[in-house]
Amino acid sequence: MTADQAASPPAEQLLGLAARRQDGVLADPGRRHEIHLRAGRITHVLVGGVRPGPGPGPDRAAGTAAAALATREAFVDGVRELLDADPGAAARWAPKRRSPLDTAGVRLNVPGVLAEVGRRRAVLERLAGLVTADAPLARRPELPVAAVRITPRQWALLALAEEGVTPRELAGPLGDSVFRTVCRCHELLRLGLLDAPSATAPAPGAALFLASSD
Repeated sequence: MTADQAASPPAEQLLGLAARRQDGVLADPGRRHEIHLRAGRITHVLVGGVRPGPGPGPDRAAGTAAAALATREAFVDGVRELLDADPGAAARWAPKRRSPLDTAGVRLNVPGVLAEVGRRRAVLERLAGLVTADAPLARRPELPVAAVRITPRQWALLALAEEGVTPRELAGPLGDSVFRTVCRCHELLRLGLLDAPSATAPAPGAALFLASSD
């Protein structure tokens, strides 16, 4: 986590609520993003009013363990979205009498989530000159070499990469987080299978490895 983020009001609020094992909902000032806590652990996240989690992508069909992993991934992404929405503004805390929603048994430790958010922000900053969550992309009509070996997830992304689509728009249909979708787009840009007209070409060999990547 960066020093600025560690000192941001929403992050400080989350840490304090976790330390006091609070139940309730923390929302950004515009109430677009919400983090639900139970006994100081994150049990539910809303991003733009929508619950993130395993959508129609491979994780839904892969079983309970994979679905829970996809839910954790999306929740961490949702916390990052809330912290990035207005990092200088205090979020609104609303204690709830009834317990917050619990999704697939997922209860995330706040300090661990904030540390992972910091790591993801550092990765996205490194990629910002190549691809961002809102950068328009296009699938190249021809393969750059005779054969390219990619994963099923990468093929699924390519199949949806119509001209002008962004990683943020691809994340939902793929059932994945925005962060991992940006990283996969970077991998496909490096392989020459995607174009990002507004970006600088990736440096050869600039591989990016994801935790729990396929």
